[in-house]
Amino acid sequence: MDFAYIIFVALLVLPICAGQEDDVTPFEVMIRPPLEEDYLDLGESKTYTCGASATSDQVTLKWFINDQEITATSGRVRVEALGNSRYMLRIGSGEDNDGGVYRCEGTLAGQTDSKTINVVVIKPLEIHSDQEQFDILGGEGEVECEVSGKPAPTVTWKFENNTKIEAGEKYTIALNKLIIKDLSLEDTKKYLCDIIVIDTGETKDFYIDFTVVKLPTIALPPTIHPDNPKVGDEVKITCQATGVPPPTYQFKKGDVMVADEMVNNGVLTINPLKTTDQATYTCIATNKGGFAESSNTLDVKVPPTIEDMEETYDAVSGQELTITCTAKGDPEPSVIWKKDGPQSASTDGIVNKGPTYEKVGSNQNDMEEKTVAQHMTFKPVTYQDAGTYICTAFSLVGSANKTVKLTVQYKPNFDTDFKEREFFGWRGHKANLTCQANANPVATIEWYMPDAENPDDYSKAVRIPNEAPYTINMLQKWDGSFLSSRSLHVDIGDETSHYKDFLCEATNVQGTTWQVVTLKEAKPPGSPVISMGNVLTSSITVNIEPPAENNGQPVTEYTYLYYPDGDAAQTNNGQTARTGDKTKLELTGLTSNTPYVVKVKAKNNVGEGEEATVTIPTLKVSKPFRLTIKSPQMSENADSYLLEWEQPDDGGSPIKHFSISYRQVKVKGTDEPGTWKIDGDIDLDPKLKVVPNPSALSTRLDDLDANAFYEIRLWATNEEGDSELTQVLIKTSAGAEGEEEKGEEKVAQGSGKEEGDNEKIEAGQGPNANGSTSAVSEDGAGIGPVGDHSGRLAVNLAALLAPLAMACLLAL
Repeated sequence: MDFAYIIFVALLVLPICAGQEDDVTPFEVMIRPPLEEDYLDLGESKTYTCGASATSDQVTLKWFINDQEITATSGRVRVEALGNSRYMLRIGSGEDNDGGVYRCEGTLAGQTDSKTINVVVIKPLEIHSDQEQFDILGGEGEVECEVSGKPAPTVTWKFENNTKIEAGEKYTIALNKLIIKDLSLEDTKKYLCDIIVIDTGETKDFYIDFTVVKLPTIALPPTIHPDNPKVGDEVKITCQATGVPPPTYQFKKGDVMVADEMVNNGVLTINPLKTTDQATYTCIATNKGGFAESSNTLDVKVPPTIEDMEETYDAVSGQELTITCTAKGDPEPSVIWKKDGPQSASTDGIVNKGPTYEKVGSNQNDMEEKTVAQHMTFKPVTYQDAGTYICTAFSLVGSANKTVKLTVQYKPNFDTDFKEREFFGWRGHKANLTCQANANPVATIEWYMPDAENPDDYSKAVRIPNEAPYTINMLQKWDGSFLSSRSLHVDIGDETSHYKDFLCEATNVQGTTWQVVTLKEAKPPGSPVISMGNVLTSSITVNIEPPAENNGQPVTEYTYLYYPDGDAAQTNNGQTARTGDKTKLELTGLTSNTPYVVKVKAKNNVGEGEEATVTIPTLKVSKPFRLTIKSPQMSENADSYLLEWEQPDDGGSPIKHFSISYRQVKVKGTDEPGTWKIDGDIDLDPKLKVVPNPSALSTRLDDLDANAFYEIRLWATNEEGDSELTQVLIKTSAGAEGEEEKGEEKVAQGSGKEEGDNEKIEAGQGPNANGSTSAVSEDGAGIGPVGDHSGRLAVNLAALLAPLAMACLLAL
C-alpha cells in the first residue's frame, strides 16, 4: 500500500476518534491534604482523606501501605468510609513503623486511578551521652556522643574552638564516639559533638567535658599522731593520696565506715581517745576513676595506774615483810620500788642487805591493759629499812607513783650522824661527853662507869650520880625523829684520874645497847708546817699549814715573830687567825736583799705548841716590775680614755714617774677586743705623756678621735731604770657625725704602710722603741726627752740629710 495513502486515511480517522473521546468523563482520585510527602511526629495523630472525582455508589476506594491493603476499621491505624466517594485513613499516636508510602486506589466502571503520599515519621533529636565523661590516664579513651532521631542525624567531631578533629594517629572516629589513644593529662578538655539532621535542617552543638583521670594512689600507710597515742589524747590519722581529680577520703574502722563528720581532707580526728578506738583503720581515697586503700593499726596506749595499797606498814626489827605494788597499763609498765632519801649501807658491823624484789603477774598476751606486780620483801626487817618507799610504774606513755611508809620498832643503836667516841679535856676544863642513840620507840639514856675488875661485864657497871664532879643533862629528844641524846659533864680540875672510859646505856622496849666513850687529856698542838710563798724586795708571803697532830683540840690561830737574820733586836711579832688548811701570812715593809728569820707557833684551846722556823731572803733592788693595765679596752668617751693600772712593785726603789706613749692605728678583727691586731699606721709618731706622781694609778689621755683605735704603751721608771713595756689596744666610742667623718678621713689619708711594717715590741726591749717625742707632764710643763727616746729623732734627721749629701757628692 502506498505510504501516502495511509497517511491520508489516518488524517481522516483521527478527528473522528478525537470527537468520540471528548464525550467520556475521566475518573480520578485525590488525597487531602494534597501533599506528596508529609511528616508525622512520634505520638502525633493524622488523617488523610481520599476522594473520587465522581460520586457514585459504584466507586470503590482502598488504602494501601507499601502495597499492603489497609482493611482495619478499628485500632490505631484504620480506614473509615465517609460517603460521597470519600475514604479516610486515620493514624493515631504515630509510631516508628508508621512511616512509608500510603496509596489510595479508586475504581469506577473499569477505570482505575491512584494517588500516593509519603509519610515520614519524625523522631526528635535525642542525645543519650553524658555531658561529663572521663577515661583513665595512659589508656585509650572514648568520648561518646550517642544520638538518635529520624531522619538519622550525622555527627562531626570538633575541638572547643570549632576546629574539626581529623582522624589520624592520635584520634580515631568511630560510630557515635571519638577514640583518643595514649591518654595524657593534656587531653582533658572540651570536645564538640556537632549534630546535624540533613533532611530537616535541625542542628545542635553538644559540648562534652572530658577528663583524663589519674587513679588514686596512696604511697604510704596512714600516719598516726602522736606516735604513741594514749587514752584521752587527741589523735589524728592522716592519709595522703594523689590522683586527678584530687581524691576524696573515707575511713573504715575494721569493716565499719567511720562517720564523715570525723574526716576532713584526709584526716580522721578522734578526740578524746578511748580504749575502744583501738583497731585497724583503712583509708579509702576515691575519684571518678576508681579508689585506693591503705591501712594502719591504731594501738591505744593506756598510762600506768597503781592499785590502792596500805599507806603505812608497821614492822618489828627481825621479822619478814612483803609489800606488793600492782600496776596496769598498755604497754606493760615497768614497776620499781625506791626508798626515798639517802640509803644506809652498814652500821655497827651490821650489813643492811635491804629488800629483795620479784616481778609477778605479767600478761603480755592481753590485747588491752596489762597487769604486773612487784614484790618488795624484807628478810628480815632491820631498823635501817624504816622510811618512805615510792612505787613507780612507768612506760613510754606515762608514769604513776604511790608512796608507803614503813615504820620499824627496833632496839637502840648508836648509828647516827654524831660519831664522836673520844672526848678531850684538860686541867681546869669542864669536859662534855655526849651520847646520841637511835631507837624506835625513842631510847632513854643513862651514864655508867665500867667495873674496875670486869670492865667488859656491863651488868656490873656502876651508874654515875648527878653530883660533883659530874653533871648529867636532861634527855634531849627531837620531834619527828627517833634520836635522843644525853650529855655527861666532867669537871676535871687538877685531877688526871678522870681520863678513862665511860659507859652510855640506851634502852627501849625492844632492848638495851651499850657504848664505850673515852675521855682523853688534850695538849697543845705540835709545830706547824711553814713554807716560803711570794717573795719581793720589800715583802714576803709565808704559807702556814696546821701541824700533823693537834693533840685533841683544833688549831684556832697562829702567833709569829720575824726579824732580820742576826739582828733579833728588830723583832716584830703578831698573831693571825687560822684560815682553813693553808693560812697566808703577809710580811711587808722589809729591807731589800736581806734574809729574815720567821718563827710561827700553832695555838689551840689548851695553849701554844712548838715553834717552827724558816729563813727567807728578800730580793735585790731592781727596775720596777712590769705594770698591769686594768682599764677596759672599750672607752666610754669619744675623745678621751682613762688609763688605769694596778699597784706596781717598785723593785725596791721608789718609782720616779710613769710614761705613756700612744698613737692611732688601723686594726683588723671583729668587735671582740681579743681579736684585734694592728693592720697599719695612722699616726707615724706617737705622743708621749709623763705622769710625775709616783703614787698615781691612772691618767686620762685627751684629744683622741672618736670611734678610733689607739695603741698604748705604759712603763714605770725608778733609779734602776725602766720597767718592761705593757702594751694594749683600745677603741674610743662613737661620737657626733662630724667627728666620725673626721676619723674616717684620717684613716683614709694614713701612711699606707703594708701589713707587717709595724714596729714590734719585744719583752724587755724598753720604751725607747717608741722613738723620741716631746714629753709633756700632767701639769703641762715641758720636761724634754725621756730616757733614750732621742734615737728615733736621729734616724729621722739622717733620713732628711741623706738626699742633700748625695746632691753635694754629685756636684763634686
